[in-house]
Amino acid sequence: GLRCTMELMDWQAEEGERFEGLVGDGPGARVRFGAVGPGVVAEDDDLIVVLAPQSMQGACVVGPLEEMVEEAEACGARTLLINPVLADIPSAAGVMQVRGRAGRMQFAQSFLDVFHFRCLYYAGKFAFPIVGALRYSLADAPFWTAFRRLEGDACAPGVVEAYDPVAVWISERPPPPEALTEVLQRKRSRDGGSA
Repeated sequence: GLRCTMELMDWQAEEGERFEGLVGDGPGARVRFGAVGPGVVAEDDDLIVVLAPQSMQGACVVGPLEEMVEEAEACGARTLLINPVLADIPSAAGVMQVRGRAGRMQFAQSFLDVFHFRCLYYAGKFAFPIVGALRYSLADAPFWTAFRRLEGDACAPGVVEAYDPVAVWISERPPPPEALTEVLQRKRSRDGGSA
């Protein structure tokens, strides 16, 4: 998966290369790879980056991730989750059922979104057609912005595809799906305003 790909990348960290010693388990290494769970955090870690943590049917990532975050905090390190999916996925094996759900959801909501971007699709469709996008950046402004996808004659000459901002929400959490659907389905008038 993703970890294997990251480990196979050319980091130019081999002996004699530009970033010699940057990656690995040796002294002075700034980038180390590991699994999600307890016992992975080192005392000299400043930041733990977890790429795409998500539960699978029959296996919940929240418990091991929570233990890892506690270890990181004890060492003074921060934890950054990139593209997390911490929602429950109930299974016939009794994993992620009602018991403990409140605690799992509380842990998932304890993280602060600093950046978010995702494409928006029609309900029931997967990845096509893209009808818009949703963006949030704490660095720019704490606003959730919805963009409508434009194509063809709706774009400037020579532009095949464009994204037009159509709504903004001031909130710590993303707008509800109903609000996104409403703003993306509004018809546009000839002068570019909403009708």
